[in-house]
Amino acid sequence: EVRVVAGRADGGEDLSAFNNRVAASIDAKVKHSRSYIIKSPGFGERTAGSEHLRWLDAAVAYGGADAQGEIELSYQREADALTALMASGKNFWREYVGKWGLAERAPQLVLCTADPVLWEAEEQAAAARKQAFQDGLAAAGTSLEEYRAKAEATAAEIARHSAAHASLPSFTTHPPMDFDPHIQHEYEEDAAYPPLRMLSVEMAAQGGVVNFGVALGIAHLPQRLHKHIPVLTTIHSVGVTDHAGKPVKYNDFCHFLTKELTYLDSYFSRNNKTDRVELVLRAGGHGKAEVDCALYWLERVLLAPLWTEDNLPRIRDAVLKRFHDVKAELKRRPEYWAWRLSYSLMNENPHYVAVECPLTEEHALFRMKWRLFDYRGDRDGAMVDHIRTLSAFTDRAALAAELKQSTSDHAADLDRLLGLLPDGACALNGAAATGAADAVASGEWQRMCQVMIADITTPPSVTLNEWKELFDLVKSTGTRRAHVLGDGETATDVKAKLKAMLQRVPFIAATGSPPRDTGRGFITESWAKRARRGPDESAPAHKALVLEEMTQGVVMHTMDYVNANGDATPEDAAKYLAAKAWTGGGAHTPFLAAWQSGLAYSSGMGSSGNECRVHYYADHCPNVGKTLQFVKHFLETVEAPADMRNYALCRCFTTRAKESPTLRCENLGHDFADGVTPESVRRFRASLLAARDALSDGDVRAGVQHILPLFDPHQVPAGSTRLVVGSAKQAEFYAEALQGAEVARLHPSDFWLPAEDHCEA
Repeated sequence: EVRVVAGRADGGEDLSAFNNRVAASIDAKVKHSRSYIIKSPGFGERTAGSEHLRWLDAAVAYGGADAQGEIELSYQREADALTALMASGKNFWREYVGKWGLAERAPQLVLCTADPVLWEAEEQAAAARKQAFQDGLAAAGTSLEEYRAKAEATAAEIARHSAAHASLPSFTTHPPMDFDPHIQHEYEEDAAYPPLRMLSVEMAAQGGVVNFGVALGIAHLPQRLHKHIPVLTTIHSVGVTDHAGKPVKYNDFCHFLTKELTYLDSYFSRNNKTDRVELVLRAGGHGKAEVDCALYWLERVLLAPLWTEDNLPRIRDAVLKRFHDVKAELKRRPEYWAWRLSYSLMNENPHYVAVECPLTEEHALFRMKWRLFDYRGDRDGAMVDHIRTLSAFTDRAALAAELKQSTSDHAADLDRLLGLLPDGACALNGAAATGAADAVASGEWQRMCQVMIADITTPPSVTLNEWKELFDLVKSTGTRRAHVLGDGETATDVKAKLKAMLQRVPFIAATGSPPRDTGRGFITESWAKRARRGPDESAPAHKALVLEEMTQGVVMHTMDYVNANGDATPEDAAKYLAAKAWTGGGAHTPFLAAWQSGLAYSSGMGSSGNECRVHYYADHCPNVGKTLQFVKHFLETVEAPADMRNYALCRCFTTRAKESPTLRCENLGHDFADGVTPESVRRFRASLLAARDALSDGDVRAGVQHILPLFDPHQVPAGSTRLVVGSAKQAEFYAEALQGAEVARLHPSDFWLPAEDHCEA
């Protein structure tokens, strides 16, 4: 390929086509660099990496300084030089391919395969080390003391060095008083009809880049539309209809996005405490021309996504990509997704769970796959007949073997879903049940097959019309917010145009009932039916989600705590500091103790002021019961360090200064939507500082009593969640540790959005 490029004739069409591809790549790199260079480098952060340093090295090596001694960080000079070369019409690649010796160098390919003998030996060695940790927990205390001594000695050396060379204010004397210090913002609530909340943030370092977006609230939706909610984030990746009514297919749409603006995408923002769920559409550009293009294409996505039958191939691709992204997320380490399961149990409203829980989203996207299948290609009904045959199986082992042998896509889907159903799911309504567990789960397999048949036989046009109905309801009945990040007249112009854009979207004040409330959310209700609990019977506070592929367990315990928003009483301030004193990675914290003992990997105490909760999390637990017992004992007996009060204060004053300007602006807007303002955060932090002098280190250490209820099996405060995730064995370990408290065993299928009449036919 390199030789072919070098051999192309000057001024030829094939040379021009190749140069256009190169130009698009360079343009994308320049646009990325404009956004990247205004980010905080995050030096000193645990996950900062070295990308900023490598970026600076490359800028110096490739571009160097200009006559004024300034270094171009956005690669614009290099892009301009390359554009000039390509505009000449000459095949300059011929010269450079020869100069670089590319045509003479053979490519290299390296393949690696695992040595099964070595793999097994390393697994056994790791297991032996873990067992040694668990057998020698007493030694952990010695290790912790050594770690604490080293940490305190290092801190003392840093303090001595600082005192000798610089006079710096103490962090706890002059802490940041809100999440976003040193940025100017304006927040407006437009009472005009339709209501709109607008946040504008000015940052002089933007360098001409303007980012903006709209957030549309999702609530008050009919149950039959809940299953479609996860597809809303694919809306920017299917194409649009332009202002003249002409379809702009995805490939052309991508070309415009690459050439005419910096980015355009979408995501969900949510808060389980306030029940806020929003679809955020955002875009950005550099300079007025790009910003105007970004506004135009954002409006087309908002008003006319290309959800048409002619565009079905691209729509299927977009849904499949999202589907595989969710599956890939579930294969990552639990710390990336497990909390989303716990959040779903805190707020079981279907519109919230549909965007929060990966198990819910995966099943909803399964259904979208089936619904977008063109049933007209199955004229003889062979697929439906095969599913009906599979649904008649009452022996789970025989069914699993049959599904493994099949090569069809729908059988692969069913094989995955069968693994997410509880034991006894194949028994026919108790007729073939062999015990209580089978009897209560009977018929779930058959009902799931009915849903699949109903979805496959639903024409795609019906699904597309339901998507349009869903999006129209979101646009016309939900809350509306907008944000603009930039400086100068361009940002002011964007603000006015965003308002005008949203005013062109029809608005209808929300009517009807809020999401149905039966006293139990749909997840708990699914378990209650299987457990044969009456409508007035309460569910156990302790829950275990059984995922057999997870041999190690995850613990997530939460409870309501101090509201870190607004004025706080001295008692609340002391209580908040008591929780913060045990968070982080200090030598006295549960994180290091559990890690040293081999009872958890990523773990520790934490608190969320915006959601008014305190929590304990641990993953990779060989025995979740022992982990909880160990941490409770540790908190009751550990000797806390002398400077506990200042440690706790340092954990309270977090900022978003390390985040990109775009994220800072958007998160500030989300805070306003949740009633958390910079002023209210400052008042709470001022309350902490005011309470500091009245508190002794002993008061903070004694405050551990406020968080011990997280580990009490019988005293579960209102607003608490107690969840573990792991195999059935881990659920047994949990039950043993609870000393007789009941544990509700959940299965992944409990998180699936309920289907109307099982098949919605």
